[in-house]
Amino acid sequence: AVESDTAEQPWRRVQPAFFMVDAKPDSPPARLLLAPLSSLAGTVLDDNAEPLLGVAVQCMAVKASPDGPDYVPARTSRTDDRGGYAFLDLPPGDYVVRLAGEVSSTYYFVGSKLNPNNDHRGVQPVYYPGGDSPATASVLHVGPGERVTADFRQATEPAFDIDGWLAGFSPGAWTRIQLYRDG
Repeated sequence: AVESDTAEQPWRRVQPAFFMVDAKPDSPPARLLLAPLSSLAGTVLDDNAEPLLGVAVQCMAVKASPDGPDYVPARTSRTDDRGGYAFLDLPPGDYVVRLAGEVSSTYYFVGSKLNPNNDHRGVQPVYYPGGDSPATASVLHVGPGERVTADFRQATEPAFDIDGWLAGFSPGAWTRIQLYRDG
């Protein structure tokens, strides 16, 4: 539901509102204005215009803060066999889209079964339309009920399996592992 003055002034940003409705047989009618959800979709193709299956795509909401924009993870999706992805239930707002940098083949070998030939491919993390950081990303303004498109064409490169054991940590505690490339 939205505040009533927002419906009369469509240029204003949609603000959520909460109403108590007493639903009885003799209760008066209640009118609730609903804000339509938005969607963001696209395709991910490689450098030969072939679709990439299983690429993780992240949608991040852009929120204003005193220190500059904050990028808040909103949704994650994976591309289908045609390279397509979609975020169908987004509230209206500003978003950036990012290829997370891995394809499905890298997940086939997580755990005890490594790829003996190490012959699968992956993609570098990239922000739409082709930058390497949120600051270089195009902010997509998604209005109520709009469908916005963000297509990627990204070169693949060899991807490698990394195997190891984690020791010296507290079980159940939050742990973060980062792998750095090129130093």
